[in-house]
Amino acid sequence: MLRNLRYALRQHTRAPAVTAVAVVALGLGIGANSVCFTFINSLLLHPLPFRDLGSLVRVWQTYPQRGFTHDMVSAPDFLDWREQARSFAHLAAFSGWDANLTGVDEPERLEGFAVSADFFPALGMPPLLGRTFTRAEEQPGNNQVVILSHGFWQRRFASDPQIIGRTISLNGLHYAVVAVMPPDFDFPLSTDVWCPLLLGPEQRAVREARYLFVLGRLAPGHTLDQARAEMDSIAAGLASQYPRTNGGRGVRIQTIRSVINQVTDRFTMVLMAAAGFVLLLACANVANIQLSRVLSRQKEMALRATLGAGRWHVIRQMMTESALLAGAGAVAGLLLASWDISIFPATIPPEVFKWVPGMKHVKVDGTVLAFSAGLALLTAILCGIAPALQACRRVDLGEALKEGGRIAAGGERHPLRKALVAAEVALALLLLVAAGLMVKTFRGMMVFDLGYQPRHLLTLSTSLPAAHYGNPARVRAFYEQSVEHIGRLPQVIAAGSSGGDAMLSDFRVVGQPPREAREAPPGMQLVTGDYLTAMGIPILAGRAITSADGGAAPKPVAVISDSVARRYWGSTARALGGRFEARGYQFPVFTVVGVSGDLKEWFSKERQSTIYLPCALMPQFNASFAIRTRGNPADVAPAVREAIHKLDREQPVYDLTTGEKFLDAQTSGVRAAAGMMSVFAAIALLLAVTGIYGVVSYAVAQRTHEIGIRLALGAQPAGVLRMVILQALRIAAAGLAIGLVAAFLLTHAMASALYGVISLDVFTFAGFAVLLAAAAGFAAWLPARRATRIDPMQALRYE
Repeated sequence: MLRNLRYALRQHTRAPAVTAVAVVALGLGIGANSVCFTFINSLLLHPLPFRDLGSLVRVWQTYPQRGFTHDMVSAPDFLDWREQARSFAHLAAFSGWDANLTGVDEPERLEGFAVSADFFPALGMPPLLGRTFTRAEEQPGNNQVVILSHGFWQRRFASDPQIIGRTISLNGLHYAVVAVMPPDFDFPLSTDVWCPLLLGPEQRAVREARYLFVLGRLAPGHTLDQARAEMDSIAAGLASQYPRTNGGRGVRIQTIRSVINQVTDRFTMVLMAAAGFVLLLACANVANIQLSRVLSRQKEMALRATLGAGRWHVIRQMMTESALLAGAGAVAGLLLASWDISIFPATIPPEVFKWVPGMKHVKVDGTVLAFSAGLALLTAILCGIAPALQACRRVDLGEALKEGGRIAAGGERHPLRKALVAAEVALALLLLVAAGLMVKTFRGMMVFDLGYQPRHLLTLSTSLPAAHYGNPARVRAFYEQSVEHIGRLPQVIAAGSSGGDAMLSDFRVVGQPPREAREAPPGMQLVTGDYLTAMGIPILAGRAITSADGGAAPKPVAVISDSVARRYWGSTARALGGRFEARGYQFPVFTVVGVSGDLKEWFSKERQSTIYLPCALMPQFNASFAIRTRGNPADVAPAVREAIHKLDREQPVYDLTTGEKFLDAQTSGVRAAAGMMSVFAAIALLLAVTGIYGVVSYAVAQRTHEIGIRLALGAQPAGVLRMVILQALRIAAAGLAIGLVAAFLLTHAMASALYGVISLDVFTFAGFAVLLAAAAGFAAWLPARRATRIDPMQALRYE
């Protein structure tokens, strides 16, 4: 083996340029796969840092009659589950908690969650300092304790080791710190503080209020199917016992890994498949290089066979040479992957790290190194098998010495090299089409009408503490005064607030029969005057909600979006003046005074059916502001913050961003995927062109004697040029024919995997086919031109 390695190293160093090309090609292929696997390892295989993720599950309620497949859970239902279920070692509930850090120089909005006592034991990661919650702390009067995240502890308390027992002010109340979690603990994502979830008599009495998320860890020896069967039985019992609130409701259990990163996972897998094609293309390119070397070493192979070398010895030598190239390519690929991962955080908006589990832990670790090593071994086999089989073919020594390997090695006599180049062209076309469609899709998403105007838009959020704003009149006054003060700023055109995003309960149009129960009702937003104007949502008919509709005596009016008008009234004109009923408000009937445009989801382009009601009808503690400005919205942000602080110095302002920046963060994943696919396509084009150039150049070198005779007998240089280029174009045409079929099938596969956002486009197919054909022609033209300049006398003396 050492002798084979030394000989292989000498062979590669004799042609350093060719060796460098091979190493770079494999480095690009292995590097692309290593980068994609790094994301798969972090986002798919280890999205959360908890042990045995397969036994960690999410539990939902279902309500098939209304089409709800992932509904939240009420406190009484959760307590019944926890008491009766035996398939879970731990069953825990959690809910969002609006926590404002007060009593400090700069109030801060914290990401908080109220969790049951089994929450931390279910996740299986003990605290760094202190203890977790007890069930006694789920009761009123015992819940004034809090657990801090490691990041919040570092940022606000300078990693004070004496933090346990200290009190902090949250929402104007004092909480004692009982624990600090480890740095890796991050669930739900970007949480700063956790407090005990209240499960007292008041919460146990309301079975209709569904506001809890539930997670569980399967007990040892219990399977997911067993847990599902048991929970179905418990749900059936509760439906029988409480038919009014639980009738028709079931339970859905999914592993936690299957419910996170669903969109990100699909894009990542598509990119991994594309990287695999890049590696195959690189292997075909290097196999062609190796095959060329073997064909030029016919004397050596014949001499080895004559001196007694067996087929296994020759194959082992060839595979050793391929392994050396693959190893060097793996090292280059890992260096490329490490560099790419190191600059990756700077290219992603900070918000994405809060949305995507595992994104914070993307790194090249031991698993990635092992994957790259395995990939290098596979690459060595793929690159070396064809040259090895060619090398072990028996060649007559006398014939090899007489011909010098020239005729035997001629390009016309070895269709395998042409087949490899045709495969390169097919793979290159496939990647070019895939990248073109993804980039076109991304651009289409960017110019798509979202239903509002993100330019010159500033958005922010506030959350009022119930301890200070328990009176609805105070909540209404705060938001009305905030909007009024912000609207007076010189650079502000319009300002409004929105809260209470939810589904309308028991929505029914007056004078029409009730709709089917499975039909989801429209969404609802409570807004102040000028909110639609500030968002840039057009009014198609009638008028918008104004400040006159609010105040202490709000009017029961509504503005509906266009899809609601068409769905329930048939047209925009007929909807004006229409009336509908909605349970849960002080007014039983609302009158439609305006029809607005629909907001649209940027990814799916789905229209959002929305009904806008005056905020004063039911003031909400949480609200978001929309502010339309004349210039750069970021310049207005300090003045807006100050206007709110003049009303309440303890009120933090958070999620302060511009509309364009928010949209940029939302679309960053698709943009990054399109960019990476474009890089793969560029690599594929480069490898295909170099592959064609290599085959044609080698064929010209082998046919120097023949070309010299043709020229000596009167052949025109133009004829020789045409002959060589047509030979290359025939190879490219075969690859293009295969590639077009494969690209068509790939388009359908991508559309299925990416929720139908990728669509077939004939011009993309045709354009890249022409581009690749032109590139093939150019790659063939260079050696063909060299062939036309051959001196016939020198060619006739060519050995």
